Amino acid sequence: MKYRKTMPMALLFAVLLIGSPMAGMAGEDNENVEESPTTGFEDSDGEEWTSHEDELAFLEEVAEQSERMTYSEIGTSVEDRPLHLVQVGDPAPPADEEDIAEDRNMLVIGSQHGNEPAGREMALQMLRDLAFTDDEELEGQLNDATIMFIPTANPDGREDNTRTNAQDIDINRDHLNLITPEIQTVAEVLEQYNPDITVDAHERPSATGDPDMEMLWPRNLNVDEDLRDLNQEMVEEYLFPDVEDAGFSTGLYGTPGGAGGGDERISRNVLGLRHGLGLLTETAGEQDPQYRVDAQVETVESVLNFYNERMDDIATEVDEAPDRRATDGEEQSEPFYLDGADNWESTEMLDPHPCGYLLHSSQVDEISDLVERFSLETENVSEDGVFVTMAQPMMTVVPFLLDERATYNEVNGLALDDCTDPGSVEPPEPLEPAQYETDFSEYEVGDPPTDWSSLWRNSRWTVLDEPSRLEHHVSSGGQRTMLAWDEVDDVHGDVEVSGLVRAIDSGDTLFQLHLHGSEKEDAENSYYIDLRSDDQVRINRNLDGTFSTLETADVPFTVEDYAWYQVVLQREDETLRGKVWPYGEEKPDEWQVTVEDPAHNQGQVGMGHLNTNVINEWAFIGVGTGDESAPIAADDLLPDVDTTVLQDRVDDIRAEELNEDDFTESSWQDLQHALAQADEVLGDPDVTQNEVNQILGDLNEAYKGLQTLPASYETDFSEGQVGGPPAGWSSLWQGSAWTLLDEPSRLEHVVVGDGRRAITWNEVDKVHGDVEVSGLVRATESGDTLFQLHLHGSEEGDVENSYYIDLRSDDEIRINRNLDGTFSVLETADVPFTVEEDTWYEVALQREDDNLRAKAWPHGEEEPEDWQVTVDDSSHSYGGAGLGHVTTGMVNEWAFFSVGTGDEEAPRAPGDLLDPEVDETELQNRVNKIYEEDLNEEDYTDESWQDLQDALAHAEDVLDDPGASQDEVDGALDDLNHARDGLEAITPISAADIEAVVEDLASDGEIADDEAMRALTVHLTSVHHYEDQGEAEKVVQHMEGFHDLLDQQQENALISERAFDILSAQADELVQEWQ
Repeated sequence: MKYRKTMPMALLFAVLLIGSPMAGMAGEDNENVEESPTTGFEDSDGEEWTSHEDELAFLEEVAEQSERMTYSEIGTSVEDRPLHLVQVGDPAPPADEEDIAEDRNMLVIGSQHGNEPAGREMALQMLRDLAFTDDEELEGQLNDATIMFIPTANPDGREDNTRTNAQDIDINRDHLNLITPEIQTVAEVLEQYNPDITVDAHERPSATGDPDMEMLWPRNLNVDEDLRDLNQEMVEEYLFPDVEDAGFSTGLYGTPGGAGGGDERISRNVLGLRHGLGLLTETAGEQDPQYRVDAQVETVESVLNFYNERMDDIATEVDEAPDRRATDGEEQSEPFYLDGADNWESTEMLDPHPCGYLLHSSQVDEISDLVERFSLETENVSEDGVFVTMAQPMMTVVPFLLDERATYNEVNGLALDDCTDPGSVEPPEPLEPAQYETDFSEYEVGDPPTDWSSLWRNSRWTVLDEPSRLEHHVSSGGQRTMLAWDEVDDVHGDVEVSGLVRAIDSGDTLFQLHLHGSEKEDAENSYYIDLRSDDQVRINRNLDGTFSTLETADVPFTVEDYAWYQVVLQREDETLRGKVWPYGEEKPDEWQVTVEDPAHNQGQVGMGHLNTNVINEWAFIGVGTGDESAPIAADDLLPDVDTTVLQDRVDDIRAEELNEDDFTESSWQDLQHALAQADEVLGDPDVTQNEVNQILGDLNEAYKGLQTLPASYETDFSEGQVGGPPAGWSSLWQGSAWTLLDEPSRLEHVVVGDGRRAITWNEVDKVHGDVEVSGLVRATESGDTLFQLHLHGSEEGDVENSYYIDLRSDDEIRINRNLDGTFSVLETADVPFTVEEDTWYEVALQREDDNLRAKAWPHGEEEPEDWQVTVDDSSHSYGGAGLGHVTTGMVNEWAFFSVGTGDEEAPRAPGDLLDPEVDETELQNRVNKIYEEDLNEEDYTDESWQDLQDALAHAEDVLDDPGASQDEVDGALDDLNHARDGLEAITPISAADIEAVVEDLASDGEIADDEAMRALTVHLTSVHHYEDQGEAEKVVQHMEGFHDLLDQQQENALISERAFDILSAQADELVQEWQ
């Protein structure tokens, strides 16, 4: 049945206004309203949000002044701030909490996300306005139902203006697992009161509007269908019209398969799974604060109106939905959906779903809080067996919590298809505490280890020997990777993991050791410990793909590459502890870093990293589950002195077959001396580990200090074959489209495909040490970045390394770095000119020691004396020199490129390189392209066609004029582009077009009556039919009849002279088209 509203929203708003502080501005008689409490937001005229202290004072003041409102502290946040439940009723809310729960009630929740404050302000204003209203209809509604508010569900996040709580957890992703104190509190309110309607007020922080307000109902497919239909009706047929009538634009939140889906963890869906109506509101966070609060208020006022008008229907659906779902659970008549939503099809379902789940009593102990907060029905059916039936109202969440196929399940219950005698079935046996350890000696050398699996994404794992160890050469492109130990499998609850590891070329982070690792909906989850090059140890968390450092502590030793470290990470209840110490030293008695966190309680153990080309070598991994400690690597596991890294480094350098003639004498001698020392150490049976490490460091420094001999190179790209790629250049990273052009000679780069791509000059080869590159370039299609000029470019492990300069459309110049596939802007500076496309720029980038310098200037102007941007960086010391870009479709033209090695400066482009000073290339290309189009004069209007011919003629005159200036060439090109863009195609007239004209003329009073108009349109409809059939003869014949009809109507004064002239002309035009 369709219902119509009986009370216009504007009237309800007016009624509310009478009882609100706003009415004080409308008249002077309402003294009580003028004295009623105001929020901090209102006191500042919307300039500042209400503070936590202001909220506390406001609630107390409202409670003191109005008997209708009571409030109580129902819980506390992570940082011990109170969460309040406000109850408003008339003449007062029921004193007995059970009476509120048994009668009708509604709940409004504000600011689950702390950086979304408009909903909180709405809640505060609404509770006040209801507490003081004198409208009889609202008083009646408050007598029938208690309206409840949790104004600030995330007080810590609101205080810090952050989306998450103080644990850096998005609490709106916690309504299923209930790990945060804030949502545990909200869940207790929902369980106790079972609100008919709950409003969950949010904002889209970066949205600027369009629409002003987005809303959504619970889309999860396990919500009772009749309840969801009523919920959808509320949004689409009540709230949308009301809010739009108030002047706010509206829309549905989210997209199919994304935000706005059926996620079983979020408030909106859990409200439906708990058998109530749920509403998500989302204002646009970049709009005016007062406007956002008004939109939230308007929406909740509309909800109140709907609740008042449809109370009986709401009560029926809310009260009957639990029994319907319990019946569905018993009969197994409907699938249980593990994903999907009412606007996108499920891909994973239980069909038929189990009739129930059998748990071990220890598993029930693990989830006892969830059993209570979801009112789950359980039955002890054997000594250790507990049965959870699907024939219960909250079957809507049972598989989500207990089925191992669910994404966010708490325990792995035993799914039963036959529930006639669950007590006869053995419950799942709890895993006994166990220990695991490996030194990787059991695996095949040269291969990845068996019974280990990549989690999140692949990387390069290889078993080595002498000593046995697992090498991780990180190749995940700067993304998280983890190798999980399959034998240990998923660990629920307490776990400890240990390792013996060293890092090579580690950068900031030496290694990562993980526990409770998992992948849920393509997002990474884990706890892990890492050791940092700044002598710190950290415990970190990945949660739904978001990284957080939970705690950091200093370590009492100097952290170094190549050194072996023992590491232990422990999780006990919600406490995480970690420690690291150098191999061979005593294990510390105390944990170095400790933190509390509830986010994860199950997952796999393993090792990982994310910085490409870092090398970790793991010589030992130990795991202890339950109350077992993880085994620790034995003191004699490794040889007293490990020379493997030094030997590998010596072998790698010699394998390069470097040529002495390519380098300065001093740098070559330094390298030879370091190699000789390394050989000596490798042959010394009494060498110490410190001596090995010292020589390894010296060898790396000597290699880094190699300096290519001073030389200079330059090219103007005139020596290659026009139309082909340049000879003697090589693609770096990925291929692209490089083509030599002439007049003037230049190298064109049309970027093909996504991802970084460059071309390097083989003649220059790999430059060690100091180098300078220079170029002359223009961008014809550039976007934000005009071009890139690279030095020290290389590819290692399929990832990009280089320094490069770019010029930006916002008039900035940048020095950037690609390091192991990760891009960083090192330094940015403004340039003293306006950056434009189609302009030739000279550019220079220099590396001297660890200092990088760059400058750019328009060609033809003086080179700046000073470098415009400088920065220090030591990441790269050798590589190729060349040109590049990253954005598909961008076009660069390089007219000059040069390199200076050692202390040689890169030559600059000659001042007359682009002479003749006038560049006609683009104009000639445009003329050629227009002629190649083979345009037909008959297809275009006379005026636009003539404009194009005039522009073409002028362009050809300029091209033929040897004295034409660049301004004349550019002007001719602009005129030609304008004329081509303005070429107007002739649109053939049709009978339908004439019919529309008839209707317009009739509406203007140019046709006497409907009968005369109908005679004309009926005739034209027949003509339209013959047009569709392509029957030209009949079209012409019937249009001649149309002419006769026009003559008759003119003679009988049924159409005006103007109408006759217009229609006759159009009829002639149509006849001419078809003859």
